[in-house]
Amino acid sequence: MIVSTASAVRHRDHLDHSARIHCPPVEVGRIEDEMRRLLTEDPAGLLRGGDAHRRFGRLSSSADYYELQNTLAILTFDRLETGWRRATSVFVSLGVTARVERAVETAGNVMHGPPADLAEFEAWSALREAMTEKERGAWFTGVLRLEPIGAYRFEFVWDDEPRWPLLIDIEGNLLESLPVEKAELREDLSMHPRAASHTPAWLVERLGSAPIGFRDRWTETLAPLAESPNWNIVRDMVRDVIQVIGDDSQPLLESDVVAEGVSSDLIGSTRASQLMRLLRDASAAGLVEEPASLRSDESRPSSAVLKEDDVFRQNILVLMHLVDQLATQEVANVVPA
Repeated sequence: MIVSTASAVRHRDHLDHSARIHCPPVEVGRIEDEMRRLLTEDPAGLLRGGDAHRRFGRLSSSADYYELQNTLAILTFDRLETGWRRATSVFVSLGVTARVERAVETAGNVMHGPPADLAEFEAWSALREAMTEKERGAWFTGVLRLEPIGAYRFEFVWDDEPRWPLLIDIEGNLLESLPVEKAELREDLSMHPRAASHTPAWLVERLGSAPIGFRDRWTETLAPLAESPNWNIVRDMVRDVIQVIGDDSQPLLESDVVAEGVSSDLIGSTRASQLMRLLRDASAAGLVEEPASLRSDESRPSSAVLKEDDVFRQNILVLMHLVDQLATQEVANVVPA
């Protein structure tokens, strides 16, 4: 674990740093005027689009890390309402997935809000990326403790097995949490490789078993879709969902659950034209009738068109039936361990 402490005094008047990273405390200095200007004029946009490296350049020293820590502390400080005594945030990140939970102590109780905004998520992510080491990879869990006078303290946990926080106490302990999946650990390790000497035993054990395997088989009904690159992408999406829900202990491989996850992903991440292309491919393969043309602009997000276009809704029902058949096929294609 790495611990750093600092003071970002209320209203950003000044900053004094002291840190403990296997060395005596180091004085770093005051916050730069340009960072104060960015935070004052556009706090929500400070790290918009994950552009921390473009704003601050490549981080090359511990002073740079402290600068990002100070940025995050101020963003968090400004999210809190008046009257609080202590505040703690716990951030867990694996691959492209992250979660932040907060506990705020007031005179009478402990609250669990306000929720982190986009700027906080991106500041945490930028800090994690900046602290990534070639041999050691990236830390899994970050904890930020704030006091009303502006003092703050960070802790970074590199080697303990993370859990997704759902509810924390004021000390940062997890009161409610969910286990992370092996697929998420694999994804994070591919993005932030670790040398063997820096890979904890629990991680070796968790990743020791091979991913779920699949037979390369299409049912007679769906076989015409095997030649469609678009439908092969959907099949990969189905297999990814199976990897996640069947990742730990006894897999829960229910095709309707798999199909629901893929359908939600398709609707939430595509434009209407992409889903219409899937239907047209299925129609060309002889599986469904030619889909009716939409009344709405196909270049718009599928989720938006779905709310207003009855024709698109009917087309989606046909598409989801095919996705359900594909999920049933791939569950049957799982190779027993």
